[in-house]
Amino acid sequence: MKRSELAHILRSACRITGDPDILVIGSQSILGKFSHAALPDEAWLSVEADIAFFDDPEESKADEIDGKIGEASPFHDSFGVYGQGVSLTTATLANGWRDRLVPFTHGDVGESRAMCLDPHDLVVSKLVANREKDIEFAGAVIAARLVDVERLIELVDELPTPEAVRRRVRATITKIASITPKLAATQQKPGAGNLAPARRTDRVPKGTPHGGRFRARRGDPDDAGLQGEDG
Repeated sequence: MKRSELAHILRSACRITGDPDILVIGSQSILGKFSHAALPDEAWLSVEADIAFFDDPEESKADEIDGKIGEASPFHDSFGVYGQGVSLTTATLANGWRDRLVPFTHGDVGESRAMCLDPHDLVVSKLVANREKDIEFAGAVIAARLVDVERLIELVDELPTPEAVRRRVRATITKIASITPKLAATQQKPGAGNLAPARRTDRVPKGTPHGGRFRARRGDPDDAGLQGEDG
């Protein structure tokens, strides 16, 4: 997913729900800080954006997103990306995460006032989740040196989790960091001074495993005036 595609999802979500205060909570949250061109493949090839609303206690807005611009919706069929409605509790985040949010101001976001997780908070939350795809995402971002390992460790200490979980996350960060030079070498172009991950332009097929909640129910198609954007 590129920034222009995330912007399309955000302005659509705002229009559908009438609520501009959106949090991008999944892996695409990293687009608040970095363009897809600066990211390793593992960090941007997903076609799903997990989005939550700061004011959605019954998760009715999340349901609206799933029904109108979610997976297998006409929006997904038309544009190749989709929004997944989730709650603020979907991710386990370090204390103080709200103070570190990054505004998403890239492209045409309409009336949306969307915020993204700080990349360090995002990586730590992925390591707490501990799914294979989360470990791959975190490892790729660390290997690309887009986050600071010492800062990650500091945030682990702020996790509202049992100490056993914090120990596991610290151990995973330490392990990834120990092999980062090897990972980085595989991403470096011959003669290049900076990390330059190889690029793929193909889409991830629909049905790719993803996090968050899955709802089989689908509602009406997104409102008629939505237009596609170039990446």
